[in-house]
Amino acid sequence: DDDVLRRIQQAPVFRKLADQPEAILALHRFAEFLKGKGINPATGAQPPTFRLLRLAASTEFQEEIKRVADELQKAGIDLRS
Repeated sequence: DDDVLRRIQQAPVFRKLADQPEAILALHRFAEFLKGKGINPATGAQPPTFRLLRLAASTEFQEEIKRVADELQKAGIDLRS
């Protein structure tokens, strides 16, 4: 629906991301990382809790999520609020 797309494009978060290609790249890289671990965010399927906990405890995950958080912060997007 064109109206939905227009509203998304006007959302403050979308506008901030549009001006920060590094943030978009970090999000894409994180999604690819998750897919490589057998978790596909696009499906919306909830992976088993133990799998998520094990993943979250890994150094690789922590590095990837920090990269995303840093790039989003540079784009002016606060994940804490």
